[in-house]
Formats: sequence, C-alpha cells, structure tokens
Amino acid sequence: MDKSYVLSVIFFFLILLIVISYTINESEKKLLNEIEKLRREVQDDFKSIENDLYTLQSIIDCGKKDELLFKVAQWAISVNGLSTSAVQRHFNVSYIRAKKIVEQLYSLGVIGPTPANLKPCAILIDKDELLNLERSGKFG
Repeated sequence: MDKSYVLSVIFFFLILLIVISYTINESEKKLLNEIEKLRREVQDDFKSIENDLYTLQSIIDCGKKDELLFKVAQWAISVNGLSTSAVQRHFNVSYIRAKKIVEQLYSLGVIGPTPANLKPCAILIDKDELLNLERSGKFG
C-alpha cells in the first residue's frame, strides 16, 4: 500500500465525517470521535512504519550517501546553519533520515559538531569548497 493511497483514504473518511457530523445525534458523535481517534492512531502508526522502513533501508544501504545530501549542504550554506529538525521540516523527511543527513555532513566536514545548547551546527565550508567536494565524488 503506498502512502498516497493511505492518505487519500484517510482524507475521504475525514470529509465523510465532517458531512455526517452535522446530521447525527450525540451517541453517533461519540462514535465519530472514536473513529477520529483511530484515524490518528493509524496515521501515527503509518509514520512509525515509514521511519522503521527508512531505518531498515539505512542498514541495507550502509555506507551509501543520502540522495538529498548535496541539496541539504547547499541549503545549509545559504541559511548559514543546520539542525536536524530544520532539515526535517524544510525537506519534509523523517527525523531519523534528517539525523543521518546531518551526521553524514559532519563526517564530510561540511558542518561542525552539534552544539549542546540546541543551536544550529556551524557551517565550516563555503559554496566553492562544497562544489569541490561534489566534484570529488564525496556526495555520491
């Protein structure tokens, strides 16, 4: 089952719930609340499964660089900082994947270590040095 199918089904049920909720009594509303609670649980389970699949993929691909690595490095240089949560939000990836990207950029010397004070990692190279790293094959 692919992600878009699951999200489409969830969206369909959400719309259906909204339409029905205007025409039902209190006991039926309680039932709808339970259904909504189950929908949220399914969505959370889906995210968890997605993270688990990415973790397994990471184990299988041990040593391979993430396909977003260069784009994240370019973005980090343009915003002059990098954090795992910023990568997660900006590139719409799981926290596990974002953390792996940050770790790979650290190992390449693109960023400094993660500060203990929750500030973004320092950027250690400029755009020219990044392009030299890419040409040398470090990102692929």
